[in-house]
Amino acid sequence: MEIRPKSFGENLNEWFRAMGQTWRPLLVLCAFVYVPLGLLTGVLLAVPGTLNSYFDLLDPNMEPQTLAEFVDVLGPLLWVGAGWTVLQLVATALVYLAAGRALAVTLGDGESTALELLRFAWRRLGRGLLDGLMVAAGVLVVVAAATLIVWGLLSGGGAGFVSLFLTAVVALTALVVLVWLGVGVSLYLQAIAMQEGSAAASLGSSFRLVRRRWWPTIGFELVTGLMVSAAGQVLVFVLVPILLLGMITPVLLAIGYGLTTMLQGPVAAGIGLAYAVWYVDLRAREEPLRSEDLV
Repeated sequence: MEIRPKSFGENLNEWFRAMGQTWRPLLVLCAFVYVPLGLLTGVLLAVPGTLNSYFDLLDPNMEPQTLAEFVDVLGPLLWVGAGWTVLQLVATALVYLAAGRALAVTLGDGESTALELLRFAWRRLGRGLLDGLMVAAGVLVVVAAATLIVWGLLSGGGAGFVSLFLTAVVALTALVVLVWLGVGVSLYLQAIAMQEGSAAASLGSSFRLVRRRWWPTIGFELVTGLMVSAAGQVLVFVLVPILLLGMITPVLLAIGYGLTTMLQGPVAAGIGLAYAVWYVDLRAREEPLRSEDLV
């Protein structure tokens, strides 16, 4: 089936249609991925001493005076947080890849199972993680360059008006560059899911497709992201009592954070599916595209 470009509103409708057709396998997939992650999060936070370090920080009598003391107090929690961040990024990449595959199969009038989507996403996860490392390296280069320039300005000119003005210009320029590059490569996981090629080729494909429709892309990503986030907040709202009681009992706080992590799965699936819809539309604008080309 030939795929034709759609308007902004038509792509939103396509996203809703795709969610209606793929919600079952994607929800089961999210359970496969995010329930173990949520359980692991809850268990690690419930380990004696992990969340206690956070409560110690709230005690005025134990307030750290230096950065070293602060890190020492929060040490266990920082390690858990770092590990959780890495696992969350891996889980999100898996769900994004699965969402792209689910859309491609649906456009070809096929159906997917959660296990098929998981296997597909797992096979392509390596390329996704490699791309993610490339993106992270690019961000570090931009941040490091901006930091060195700012350090040189402040060291050479002091805290005068000119130095502070140039520092603000450099910081703003770095932020604009990061946003521009971030939006440009934001569809790389969808490119991995729906076309063959190397990891670097997927980044290049995303950037090439987005650059001609940068503003519509950021608009679509913002609109769909806000809609999914709002729905996610409604889901998390039911956990507010547990989180509030957790401010008194660390175990309840650990349970609340574990459940919150599990609820991130459907949010990631919704956003990943929206990005997949937009990726398909961008490709349809660049080349004759059939649903068979995406599978």
